[in-house]
Amino acid sequence: MPTETELLTDTKLMDTKLLFGLRTNQQVTLTVVGQPGSQAPELWILSRGQQTYTVIAYDRDHGHWATALAAGDHIVRMDAPGDSWFAGEVTFTLGTEQTIVVCDDKAMWQPVSWVAANGVVNDPKYPSPPLRAASQVTGSDWLPGTLKPLYEQLASRRGAPDLRAIPARSAAPPATE
Repeated sequence: MPTETELLTDTKLMDTKLLFGLRTNQQVTLTVVGQPGSQAPELWILSRGQQTYTVIAYDRDHGHWATALAAGDHIVRMDAPGDSWFAGEVTFTLGTEQTIVVCDDKAMWQPVSWVAANGVVNDPKYPSPPLRAASQVTGSDWLPGTLKPLYEQLASRRGAPDLRAIPARSAAPPATE
C-alpha cells in the first residue's frame, strides 16, 4: 500500500497550478475558481487518514471545482499538465476562516500557516497563495510532514531551489518517468 506522500507524488509536479494545506475546524465547502480551457484539470484532495485522493471535476455550468471537507487536515492540489494548463489566477473560498498552510521557500521550505476564508494564486511560478502574516504550524505533524516533501520535490523537479525564480512553464510537456 503506498504511503500518503507517495500518493501525492505519483505524477510530475512541473505543471502544478495549485498546492496548499488546509486545517479545518469544522466542515467547510472549498470552492476553487479558475478559467480552464476545454481540458480542465482535476482538483485533488488528500485528507489525513485517506489512502486515495478525492478527485473533483470542474463544473462548467458553475465555473468552479467545489467539495465539502470534513474537519481535519487536507492537502489541496491541482496539476495541469499539457493541454489542461491554463493561464490566469486561481481563487479559493472556504465560507469561514480556516488555517491555510504553505511551505516558505525563503525559509528552507518550513511549513507556515495563517487563518483566512479565501486566497488567490496568481503567480505561475509559485502554485500557492502568497504568504500573509504567517506563524509556525502547530498540532498534528501529518500536514507539515506531508506538505514539505511536496514543495521540495516541486522545486527539485523544476530545477531550482526558489519556486519564484522558475520560468512559468516549458513549451513541451514534461517527459514521463
